[in-house]
Amino acid sequence: MEATIERLRASKQKDEEQNLPQYVVTGREWAMKQAEYSPLKRLGDAEELEETESQIQDIVRRVFGDDPTEHEIASFMEEVCDPVNEPPSHHRQLCWRAGVRQVRDAVRGKV
Repeated sequence: MEATIERLRASKQKDEEQNLPQYVVTGREWAMKQAEYSPLKRLGDAEELEETESQIQDIVRRVFGDDPTEHEIASFMEEVCDPVNEPPSHHRQLCWRAGVRQVRDAVRGKV
């Protein structure tokens, strides 16, 4: 029975991942592999992106603080921008942040 449960868990995870927008997966991977604690918390805890500035600027500010270096901005933009290096769409940014929040929620209270 244990083998059946493990097989079904794997199948469920595969189905969920195939149905998630790729941008959610990208945000989740960034959070799991690259994020430091403070940016992960700031991004995950923010209910809404700042209305007074572009969303990508708000994301960059939450990741790197108020004074990011050019290298930090460039490497981060490469991670979250569309392949043609255009700023990410509103939908992509929201999905990316949803992936970040999944990781934040999974580790909350364990770190």
